[in-house]
This record gives sequence, structure tokens and C-alpha cells, in this order.
Amino acid sequence: MRPFSRKWAGRGCAPATSGGRKGSGAPGILPGPERLEPRQLLCANLHLPENGSLYVADPSGGSGSSNHSSGTLMGGSGHGTATASGVGHPSVTSFVVNNTDAKGASTDAAIAAVVAAYQADVQSVWFTDQDTYVYATGVPSYEIGPWPDGNPAVATDRSWLFQIPQSPREETGAKTAVSLGNIGISINGLPVYDAQDGMSYNNQGVWHQNAIYHEADGFDSALGHPSPVQTGGGPGGPGGPGGPPPPPPGGGTGGFVDGAYHHHQNPVSLRAQLGDEGAGHSPILGWAFDGYPIYGPYGYANSDGTGGIVRVESSYRLKSGTRPSGPGGSYDGAYIEDYEFVSGSGFLDEHNGRFSITPEYPQGTYHYVATIGADGKAAYPYAIGPTYFGVVETANFSQTVTVPETATQYDDPRMIVNVAAGASVIDTATYTGNEVIAKRGGGTLILNKVNSHSGGLEADAGSVQVENEGALNGGPLLIQPGAGVAFDVSSTVLDVAAIDVPALAHLDVGTGGVRVASGGFDASSIRQALTVGRNNGAWNATSGITFTEPAAATTTLSLAVGYLIDASGVLTVRCTPAGDADLDGQVDFDDILALFPNYGATGSFTWQEGDFTYDGKVDFDDILELFPNYGAAGLFGAAGAGAGLLGGGGGSGVAAGAGDSSTGTVGMGTGAGTADSRDGANTAGVMGPEPAADMPRGTVKPLTRTDQASGTRTEDTSLDATSLAFAGLAGTFASSGKKDDGSHLASLLVVGLKR
Repeated sequence: MRPFSRKWAGRGCAPATSGGRKGSGAPGILPGPERLEPRQLLCANLHLPENGSLYVADPSGGSGSSNHSSGTLMGGSGHGTATASGVGHPSVTSFVVNNTDAKGASTDAAIAAVVAAYQADVQSVWFTDQDTYVYATGVPSYEIGPWPDGNPAVATDRSWLFQIPQSPREETGAKTAVSLGNIGISINGLPVYDAQDGMSYNNQGVWHQNAIYHEADGFDSALGHPSPVQTGGGPGGPGGPGGPPPPPPGGGTGGFVDGAYHHHQNPVSLRAQLGDEGAGHSPILGWAFDGYPIYGPYGYANSDGTGGIVRVESSYRLKSGTRPSGPGGSYDGAYIEDYEFVSGSGFLDEHNGRFSITPEYPQGTYHYVATIGADGKAAYPYAIGPTYFGVVETANFSQTVTVPETATQYDDPRMIVNVAAGASVIDTATYTGNEVIAKRGGGTLILNKVNSHSGGLEADAGSVQVENEGALNGGPLLIQPGAGVAFDVSSTVLDVAAIDVPALAHLDVGTGGVRVASGGFDASSIRQALTVGRNNGAWNATSGITFTEPAAATTTLSLAVGYLIDASGVLTVRCTPAGDADLDGQVDFDDILALFPNYGATGSFTWQEGDFTYDGKVDFDDILELFPNYGAAGLFGAAGAGAGLLGGGGGSGVAAGAGDSSTGTVGMGTGAGTADSRDGANTAGVMGPEPAADMPRGTVKPLTRTDQASGTRTEDTSLDATSLAFAGLAGTFASSGKKDDGSHLASLLVVGLKR
């Protein structure tokens, strides 16, 4: 489930040090990066694209027009910036909008000096009821370059403007062949190129060269490279229809030739930012020009969403034998004609797509797949086959896209923070308004500040450690498959508006918990996450809901994660002693009373009904969960006679007293009680009973023994009947294979109720 849109940030972060929030300015009214050259910025929130004319926009209405890098933006009455209502179409919400001043980056100093001058990723998204319009620089936020083959180009701002149909339809006539150059757009605004490099064997127009093979030594670590921008190119070539636009006046930049950075294949750095590692269904990586999404390589085994997550394989295979003409030699993938489509050999059709349910399309959609092989390397045809499935928006090829006056600019609340794998970063930003903290990348983000935002947290990849109870500010908590969130807030229960912990996601509540507003959760999903996290009682799973073992002082308790839904529909999930049905931090007679009516009954039961092993039944296994913790000191709770084991209340009893009663050796969570010793000696009670509110007051009857020879009955004051009943019940079940009609449990309850 991905209910929110995507936005990049990388803002306000520092490696375990202090720092400030970067670039808090909102994007301009127009799609386009702030740029002072080659023309002067005329006024606030007005951006002038290269090769473009002045555009005057007024959110309250007005008139004006601009040519935008060979595309046209029309301004007029009522055309202004607005906030999209609801989540919107996936083609609107999936793009990585940069509203935090993120710039291009490279490990190469010369390349970095150029790309760091450009805004990264998508600059703005506009939409109507029919189409989505995307303005992007063509410079990614991940590191690019160097290019080992001596490529003279460098990524520069291309001022791309793309149009994505929101209601794509199949081309029922002749399918449109993919062209050289742009065939789609990545969610970070980069062009998606086809499999060819524009050359053929001896320029004969047959035996077309495979770019992945012939340009392999020119790709950087992100598996991309820039094509030099030239004017007057042919269709699909640099400067021609379907290819990158011509360069701005002035030629090259920083000693490089201006270039259009792009990917022909598996965009590994983008996938790393998204956490697309196969733990769950791949996210949308881009959009083809026919309006169908391009997903990453992992999807459901079956088109109906069942069968688990698999690597979705292409149905193209290398031909066997040798080429009959041209370059000759064995079919090795050097040429496009080396491959053939073998129906049924993979999951996908000849367009490299299929119809299937996806997270964004629960009713299913046709979509393409960025395919990889078993070795993780890109697999032909890489994204889209030789032809499109749908009707293509051809204005994208010539970059003559026009944004209509009725278009609305999408206001994305997501503040994306990308942390690279292996890194641990303290987020120094303070989030406000409707902002969503969106964690990307395989590293760890630490949230240790109080925020005032309402958008909560979405962990898309890696891990997030919450160290301040005010960090989420009661907003929603969404954890994507493969990602994890851990609480380190002592025994505090964090309030959230909604929660989603799907399969393969991980929530560690620490020694605290989470409280979810009514209607903000799916009960069956929460129970499944707890069942997975329990891992047969070890509570050490790497997915689901788990807890972190507390300090050594509390490890004598057998801990678990319990949950209950109260009468108002509020869900509480928290670390607590096993058997604590009511989540008050102690195992007492109230918990036995919760379990007793359901013992041995048919049906499916919950934690608060006594199912402490998450198997849906209330049986002796649940008694065994409860028994070791019965009467132990409180784990947490209201302030009382002493501090609980995790702080906040409760206390343990003290073995001291005289006369006919003494203080119990083990007090309950809300304070110590007293136990009758009957003989008036200074004997410590075995268990200090709870206050009257928790257990009926009365006399604990001692054990009565009968001498078998004489028949004499005597009382053993060293044990009370409740403890003996527990021990006897455990012994009976252990010796009988846990087969019992419940009479032993009933006897135990009768003893307790007579106290």
C-alpha cells in the first residue's frame, strides 16, 4: 500500500551531528528551477527557463503565455498554483518533486562542480482530469559519473516537459515502435531510453547495436550516462525529434559538452533510494509515453496478486546458433536481433508488460517492467519491448507539450529524506504543517526532535529510529515492505492517527508501544504482523511487530507484545508481560478472568480474550504463557508505592511483618498487598494479593494434607492454594499431554473467587 505521493528531500540531515534544514523555500509557481543565468530573475517566484519567454502567473487569475523549451505553458484566468485534493492519480503522486533545494551530485570533483548548480529531480507536477504534466531538469539527486569511456558530456538542465495520459488505452491498430532516445520518464524526471545506441552494423540499418552491450564501458555506477547534445539531429537523435533538445546558447559547461543524462536499463541508484530490493512489490519507477507505468523487477507471481513476490522475468531469450549475416558470430546480445520473443517463457508479453494487480492499482493495470536476470543485471528488453502496448502521446518525442490553462499544480506534502545504505543520520529538520517524513535509502534515520506536522512518517526503505515521543506528533505511521521502524522511548505509548505494517515490514516497539485512533488500522493485518513477529515465542523476527529486550533488571519477566481494541475502537499495541490481557503491565486475577470464559471454547480469540500465543485458541499453551508472570512486579503503570520495572509506577513487596499477617514477598504492579499466614507467626506470604479493585478480598486457604496411614488431616501453611493450583494444573497437563476438560482450570478459578 502506497497511499502517499513521493517527494525527494535529503534535507536537514547530518551524520550524528548538528545541522540545519536546507532549502525550506517552496517551489515556484511555474515548473522550472530557479536560475539566474542566462537571464536575470525578474521577481520572486518567477522562473525563466532556457530558450523560453517571460511567463507571468498569478494564483488569483491573470493572463500570459510562455514558450517552455520548445513546449508551451499557457497562463490565463484562473490558472494558478493549487493543492490537489486527495491522493490523486498515481501518475501525479509517484514523481519525486524537489521542494528542498536538492542539487545534482557526483564523486568526481569536475562533474560535481557542474551538476551541483542544478536543481535535482522533478521541479513540479501539473494535472488535469485527463493528463499529468511533469517538468524536470534531467539531473538526478543521486551521484552520477564519471564515465570511463571518456564521454565528453556532462548532465545539464534540459528543462524537460512531459505529458502522461491518465487513462491509457490499448493501441488496437498497428502498434507504435519505440523510437531512438526518449520512450518514457523516470519518477525522478530522467528520460528512459530504448535498448538501442543508434548505430547498426556498418550503418546498414540492420543488426542494430544494443546500447547495454556496446556502451557498457561508458555507464557510471548508477548505470546511466549523458548523451552529448547537438542541434539538427535526426528523429530520436540528439537535437532531433524523440531525442534531447538542443543546447542553450553558449555551448558547453565547465569544459564539458552539454549532455542529456539518461538510463537505458535497470536504474540501480533510483531503486536503491526507493528500497526496491525484492522484499515486496517493486514501486513505480517511471511512465511510458503511452501512459502505462513502468515498475521495478519484482511483482506478484500471479496477476491476481497471489503467489508471493517473485522476479518478473522477460519472455525474450537469446537465439541459439550463429548470425546468418552481418557481423556473424554467435548470438551474444550485442545486437537487438540476437533476441527473440518466446511466448510463455517468462511473465511478460512482447511489449515487456502484463496486466496485473499492483499496490497502486488494486483492481489491476497493464504495466511494463524494468527486467533483470537472476544475476541482478538488466535483462533485455530492459523496460519496454520493441513496440508500445498503448496509444502514444507523440508530443513527448518532439517536446511540444502544452500545459492547458485548467491544469493544477500538485502540492506534494512529502519531505523525502534519503540515507544511503550503511549510514546513520540524525534528522535535524523540524517538520510542520501537513508534511510527511518520507524515509528513503538503505541507511538509518534517527528522529530525536519534537515536530508539529500532521503527516506522520512513511518508511519506504532502510530503518527509522524514533527517539523522541513527539517526533511523529500523532500522524500516520506507514512502513513499506522491507523497511523498519524502531521505538526507543522507554515505556511510552506513541499515539498515531493510522498505522500500516504490511507483510515484510518491521515495527519494533522497544519497551513501549503504539496507540492508534479508531478507524486507523486493519485489525487482521495487525494480528498477522504480531503473529509473524512472535516467531513461535522468540519475538525475534525481522518483520512483523516485535519488541526490544529491556535492561537486565527486567529480564526475569517473560515479555511479549500484546494488543487490545477498546470499546471506542482505539487500538493499543505494547510490550508487556506475557499473559497481560488488559495491558496494564502486570499479570493478575483480571487476566485469568479474561482467559477463563474462552478456555477450550471453539472460535477465534484475541489477546485480550486470552490468546497469548496468537494461534486463535485459548488453551493450556496460553496458561503456560501467563503462569511465569503471575503476581510479578508491574512492568509499568500509574504511580504507586514504588517505581515499576520500566518506570512509571508499581512496586514490589517486602518480606516483613509480624502477628497474623505479613507483607507479600512479591508485590503487584500497583503496590504491595498483605497475606494471611493463619498461624500468627512472622511468616512471609508467598504472594501478596492485589488491592481490592483487582481481586476479591478474603482468606488464602493453606494446603490441607492427609496422612495415608493414620488418616489425619493437617494444614501446611508454607503454601497458599492459588500457587498450588497453578503448580498442580501445570503438572497435570504436563503428564497428560495437555488433554483436559477444563476442570483443573475451573477449580483454580473457584479457589481464587473464594479468597
